[in-house]
Amino acid sequence: MRERISDVEEDCCEIWPDNQKTVQFFFAICKQWIVSSMGDYLGLDNKAVEATMNMMGIPRRKRRKLLYEIGVMEEAAMKVFKERRKNECQR
Repeated sequence: MRERISDVEEDCCEIWPDNQKTVQFFFAICKQWIVSSMGDYLGLDNKAVEATMNMMGIPRRKRRKLLYEIGVMEEAAMKVFKERRKNECQR
């Protein structure tokens, strides 16, 4: 997953070292969204998140913190999705 972070243009955004593992994990689960029949994003599939944690060998003692951090990113992404959807509907 390091390649994906390094592929991001440097002027696009800065990822602080403390957040790098969380961002890498978020990239790993970025296609695990639950989407309604109307095309609205409802949130990440928690079963897929857990399966990915297992596949990546993330120790159980680190999962609670990672899940919280992913939740923060999920909320931020949901706001962006909602705003984009609103803008599409206004066209």
